[in-house]
Amino acid sequence: MDTFYTYVSKFPEIASIISKKNEVTNGIHYQNCDSFKNTNLISKSDDVHSILKTCAKIAHYIGDIIKDIEKNPEFSEDSFCKYIGFWFYDMLNSNRQSNYSTLLAKFFTEIISLNPCKSYQINLTADIYQELKNIYNIYDDFNKFKEQSTNGSDKTCTIGRTCVTIYEENVDSCINNYKNGFCWNLINFKYEYDNHKTKVKSCWNDMKYLKPIKTDLAAIISLSFVLMALISFILLYLYKVCNKKFLNIC
Repeated sequence: MDTFYTYVSKFPEIASIISKKNEVTNGIHYQNCDSFKNTNLISKSDDVHSILKTCAKIAHYIGDIIKDIEKNPEFSEDSFCKYIGFWFYDMLNSNRQSNYSTLLAKFFTEIISLNPCKSYQINLTADIYQELKNIYNIYDDFNKFKEQSTNGSDKTCTIGRTCVTIYEENVDSCINNYKNGFCWNLINFKYEYDNHKTKVKSCWNDMKYLKPIKTDLAAIISLSFVLMALISFILLYLYKVCNKKFLNIC
């Protein structure tokens, strides 16, 4: 399983860390990002300006961002660089550009503070990107819902529907074949979602039943096998004990 699928559920948290940094409007990092934008990006729309702002933040605050990320033991430089690869594809997708691999290599080279990420490059396909985007959107919405539903002040939550909708749209396709990165993320999300039901202080009525992808049949079979083996051992032990006593009596 590609490590993109390992980290994608954490990408919204990395995005949140970056978004909270102060805007950078000058300096060498801003200039490098502005130069990359002008040379390589086609559109001059608001999306491209947003790309410039995010790029400048990442380049300028990269040391602080990685420190903040690594406070969580589940994060690493690897997860950060994979997030940058995902964000970059997402940025090109919104800008209607398709030359991902070539531009990502140039991006990691020209934005000097991102040079260490060169070893984490990967050529995302459109299908993999869409799966990652779905998981990203699930957890982006779910994280916000968790925060809103545990503060106890809202009777009805305004968020938390997107994650359920995306899950429901994809659950059936995973039932017959769940042994892949996308479906395992959906399985983990259902577990986290169901577990959150025990913690909510508001918005009870907004939580839905999620159809399971993977049943516990395998676990039941394994448990049954263990119990049968244990019973067989006990019966064999009792037989030997009773048989020995019987022989002694004779």
